[in-house]
Amino acid sequence: LSVNRSRSPAATLFILGNLAVAFLGFGVVAADEAPVVLYETDHLGFGEDPYNLGFPGSYGIDVAIDGDALMVADNIRWADFGYVTSYERATGGSWGRRTKFTNGDSVDIEGQRALVGNYYACWNDQDETDCGSGYGFGAVKYFEQAGDGSWILQQSMRPSASDLYAFGDDVVLSGSTAVATAYLASGWYDDTAVLIFEQRRGAWEEVYEMRFEGTGFSMALDGDTETLLIGEPAAGAGGVVHMYRLNARGRWRPRGTFAPAGLPPGAGFGASVAIDGNRAVVGAPGAEMAFVFERGTSSGPWRERAQLEAEATAAGFGARVA
Repeated sequence: LSVNRSRSPAATLFILGNLAVAFLGFGVVAADEAPVVLYETDHLGFGEDPYNLGFPGSYGIDVAIDGDALMVADNIRWADFGYVTSYERATGGSWGRRTKFTNGDSVDIEGQRALVGNYYACWNDQDETDCGSGYGFGAVKYFEQAGDGSWILQQSMRPSASDLYAFGDDVVLSGSTAVATAYLASGWYDDTAVLIFEQRRGAWEEVYEMRFEGTGFSMALDGDTETLLIGEPAAGAGGVVHMYRLNARGRWRPRGTFAPAGLPPGAGFGASVAIDGNRAVVGAPGAEMAFVFERGTSSGPWRERAQLEAEATAAGFGARVA
């Protein structure tokens, strides 16, 4: 489970059981047994705050959790900061810091596998080279956890197209599929590319690329149903979610869009999206709402099942869901 980052700090968190999380701020994760609040703004709620150095919104710009493993990204670019930190839940439920192991701005984790995006990375002899201020070409790195708990780099991924910058601004990992976003240099970071990679014979290969006008896209991947959802909050009047599925020939193809009826203009439906099997949750922060959709089968249509709202007015509610 990963929670994509928000660009605007805030301190109010809304936790809706283990079905969905819609909140105002940088991060919250719901575990299987009980909700786990990771931080408010840039403060980590484990009794320590190792990187609270006066740069709000840096530590915790992205978080991911799977079972007893947690990763937190920090994109500060000065001195020795900007690392992904791994944590582990011990017997009794307490969390402890395990290690910091790579530069990263986005992260996803599945078992003993992790995907880390670093959109500042430059394409030269060192993938870890910092590009200084502004965006670089970007890198997406695939790690596996060793027996001693350390995370070992297995492969650095690069886009095949030469006109993409900030590759790895967002990443998701599920099964043998990895997805990452990038910006188009020709659009001066105003247009977005979504790239799909498949793991074949132990190596990751780019297999599909989609391009969209604008930015602010969200994405969620479910490997079990071979479904990719891409939220486009600026589409039309109120936003839309695109669905892609893997066909019988092993190719990713578009399978339509969906949105609730009667969305108000500027609702931003699709600003955030999450999927688990045949259930999806989509945020519409412009309307201060989140929506639950379900489908009968993995090839069936999505139908709205519930609308989630805060008990009181909360600007940005639904900015992130999980």
